[in-house]
Amino acid sequence: MARADSRKVGLALIGTTAEWAAVSGRHDAAVLLEAHCEKQYERTGLAYRSEPYEVERMEHSRLAVNSGTREKLERKGRALTYEQALQALTTILAGGP
Repeated sequence: MARADSRKVGLALIGTTAEWAAVSGRHDAAVLLEAHCEKQYERTGLAYRSEPYEVERMEHSRLAVNSGTREKLERKGRALTYEQALQALTTILAGGP
């Protein structure tokens, strides 16, 4: 029986939560989680192809956050470990910052 790669599944969950945050107007959270996903996909060599509507939603969130804050969130998101990103996801879904 094949087993799912839990990190791949977790990364998909983080990306889905980033999109949910974008749609929900939680733009800071969307930018943070998306930056983490991009870094992890790059680091692991996994391929992810965003749908045009996903790209549009994330771009809307990036533009909704001022450039200084966006840069800080992107740096922070890229620096998160996988475990830290999952904790951030849990906090965001619970209504936290």
